[in-house]
This record gives sequence, structure tokens and C-alpha cells, in this order.
Amino acid sequence: MKTLKKSNLGILVVTSHDSVSETTIPKHVARARGLGFRVARLTLQDLTGRSWPAQLHVRADHRLQMARGWLARVSTNEISPGDAIVFEFVKRGAMQLHIFRGNVLLTAPHVSN
Repeated sequence: MKTLKKSNLGILVVTSHDSVSETTIPKHVARARGLGFRVARLTLQDLTGRSWPAQLHVRADHRLQMARGWLARVSTNEISPGDAIVFEFVKRGAMQLHIFRGNVLLTAPHVSN
């Protein structure tokens, strides 16, 4: 099992019909990770090692919306409403996806310092 690190500030999204296609990074998290408030590029990777580029766009409320690259990964990883996703910032410009299926979390991720 992959260990989540407290130092890798991340976000948790429990998907709904709307959030599967439109996922955002809150303003305060974007600022803390130095993403700024402009179009940005990230590399997303899943636990199997697959990675893909994603583009972030600034919304009027200053949240960053995942755009290009996100919907293809929703399909590839078979993400559906009710899944929980932890987006872990593992390094500048890269996020690791931790996907927990349905509303059932069988084992909690281990969090270390």
C-alpha cells in the first residue's frame, strides 16, 4: 500500500455526477502549493505508475479546474460517482492519485510524517 505523507498537502474529492467531470483545486491549496492563478500544467499519476499531463484553468472564484487530461483519466481509471480520490502533491507539478472505490473504504491509507 502506498503511504500518504503529511508533508504532501493534498485534497480529497468524493465524486458525484458533477465532480467526476469537473474537479477543482481550492484556492488556498493552489496558493500553498505555488500553483498561482494562471493556466498551469500538472502531471497526474496513478498507483500503477501510469502518468498523463493535465491542464488547470483558473475559475472566476480562483479555484483551479482540472481541464485537459482529466476526463481521459476518469475513463481509464474507471472513476465513477461515489469513488473517493486523494490528490497528493508528491513534488512540484506532480500529483499522485489514490482512488478508493464506492462509498466503502476497506483499509484506511497510512499517513506518516
